Amino acid sequence: MCSRGRAGLFVGLLLAKAGVRVTVLESHDNFDREYRGEVLQPRFLQLLQQLNLRDYIESFPGAKVRQGTLFYKNKRMGSFSFEDVSGAFPYALWMPQPVLLQALYDKARTFPSFEMLFHAPVKQLLHEGDRIAGVVAETADGPLEVRAR
Repeated sequence: MCSRGRAGLFVGLLLAKAGVRVTVLESHDNFDREYRGEVLQPRFLQLLQQLNLRDYIESFPGAKVRQGTLFYKNKRMGSFSFEDVSGAFPYALWMPQPVLLQALYDKARTFPSFEMLFHAPVKQLLHEGDRIAGVVAETADGPLEVRAR
């Protein structure tokens, strides 16, 4: 599978946890770059709780955000409290994306069915008839075919 930030790595972790052989392809050399979203919403925290990953993720550097204020053109438009959103998880978790990705990667690689290749951007889809059967990634050693059922 190809990684698209935390979603791709998270799916890779879940597949590996279920015993499915998975290869995650990451186009960059590491996770250290700028991202758009760095807030884990209460529903995502609930999912982490159900998967027994919340305490693990929350052990990494981050901050609990319990409330916020909305501004538009320097004018206060309103405020909100995550307690109103979710009583079970009355906060969102601000966590730098590189920290979250590294935590997910560290957990995923404890499963023998998990593999991740860095600096392996996908360059082509592999077709077999009317279905996608895998991808071709560009690596330092040349093209690499990763096939999937």
